[in-house]
Amino acid sequence: MRICREKLICVLVGIAAAGGAIACANAAPPEISSFFPTGVQRGQTTEIAASGNLGNWPSKVWTEMPGLTIEPATEKGKLKITAAADAPAGIHWIRLINDEGASLPRPLMVGTLPECVETEPNNALQEAQALASQQAVSGKLARRGDVDVFAVALQPGQTLIADLLANELLSSPMDAVLQLCDSAGNVLAQQHDTRGLDPRLIHTAKVAGTYLVRVFAFPAQPDSSINFAGGDNYLYRLTLTTGGFVDHSMPLAITRGSAAELTLVGWNLPQATVRLEPPAQDWRDTWSWQPPDAAGLVPLQVVDHQVLLVDPSASRQTPQSVPTPVTLTGQLQSPRDEDVFSIAATKGKPLEIRVESTSLGYDMDPVVSVIDASGKTVAEDDDGRRNDRDPSLTFSPPADGSYQVVVRDLHRRSGMRMVYLCTIAEPRPDYSLTVAAGNFRIAPGMTLEVPVTINRRAGYKEELEISAAGLPAGVTVESARSAGEGDASKSVKLVLKAAAESQSGSFRIVAKTVAAAAPLERMATFETTHGNAKLAHRELWLSAK
Repeated sequence: MRICREKLICVLVGIAAAGGAIACANAAPPEISSFFPTGVQRGQTTEIAASGNLGNWPSKVWTEMPGLTIEPATEKGKLKITAAADAPAGIHWIRLINDEGASLPRPLMVGTLPECVETEPNNALQEAQALASQQAVSGKLARRGDVDVFAVALQPGQTLIADLLANELLSSPMDAVLQLCDSAGNVLAQQHDTRGLDPRLIHTAKVAGTYLVRVFAFPAQPDSSINFAGGDNYLYRLTLTTGGFVDHSMPLAITRGSAAELTLVGWNLPQATVRLEPPAQDWRDTWSWQPPDAAGLVPLQVVDHQVLLVDPSASRQTPQSVPTPVTLTGQLQSPRDEDVFSIAATKGKPLEIRVESTSLGYDMDPVVSVIDASGKTVAEDDDGRRNDRDPSLTFSPPADGSYQVVVRDLHRRSGMRMVYLCTIAEPRPDYSLTVAAGNFRIAPGMTLEVPVTINRRAGYKEELEISAAGLPAGVTVESARSAGEGDASKSVKLVLKAAAESQSGSFRIVAKTVAAAAPLERMATFETTHGNAKLAHRELWLSAK
């Protein structure tokens, strides 16, 4: 999606900046260490406090999506954020900007539930903070040994979802635990790690009463202490709801540029299926989407080929015939279940088979096998090479024919969250671009070299032209060429030049093949880290001063 610099208005503010690489060591762009509260409800106005090295105040703000308006307060770090009633729900990425540069893009949650802030004292059961049954709570475990307790009234048959976001997106250095207790303090349920180190707890009340949700944490990096952890950066976002909450969709992927019918899977959902139009951020390979009438994020992969659902009735006797390339979404529905696909393969044409579940935040520990017509296992993998329990293998067919791909759980488990993506495709010659930083600085009348790394795959040897798009006014680019072989095939330096009168702003680094029959265009990315999660961004920032 092209981002207009006209969006450099005070419309948003980010959270939990992890620092960034700036081309000039003397620059002092904003650095955000915390952002509280952690989100804003659609149709409401919220005062947000940003802390860290904020530099000159007030700041300008960049965001890639519309729907948020901000008014910096006189007090440094305070901003008034108004979310439009139709603002996209989910994650909004933003940068704070001053004359020296910009912060890294940080996430701000925009939700559909009422927002509130955790208040002390609420450590003991008798001090529990009373909440409505549908609430988004911004909280902090402010010191070692801190415990936060919330009270929610439930009726018989009501299902409560308590979902905590901290380490995976907010970069909080915490390994959180959620407990649900009755009014006497008896623990009815406990959850630890649901998505990475962040927990989610589901409980259906049997009797009417007040139920207590308790939050505490251990350090994400274990230390020698024997106590609950806490600190100024132990921020969390707790969603409590007896309404709709989405865990995932079927399928878990969509084809780029195509509308998709999604079946929502979760709890208390008002509707089972929705039609999703292609996202505005069509360049993304992953996209977190939230339905308008339910809480929870739906993580989707965006692929360039066909997406199919697994036929649960398929077996080794009657496998599901699938084309290649293809991305399949499956769910193991009964103990010892396995999904079986039939593919046509050609001798000498290898196929890459990748199964993802754990890395996507789901419960399955997948195993993938390839079986020939005689029933012999000719390839198998369990944990792959990424240390995330998700398998991947390259299968070289020894002969033309039909082969079966079998996906199962290592421990033969089943259930709602035993879902996975399986991608089967020939290794396709391709490439990607990366840069080490998201922020750069250039002086008026000077030039700046931006190193770009080219990652070529499966023997891709086309010559590439690498340039910049959407540059701020007064800044020009000298395109670079990357040959198919040699040092220039792996990296180039893109040269930017600023006129005496130039402006700051966002830009993108783009590449395209020079003389290929089928041109292949790609955009460079840089990476930010949020707890255990690493996310790629394409919008770079150039400060011209």
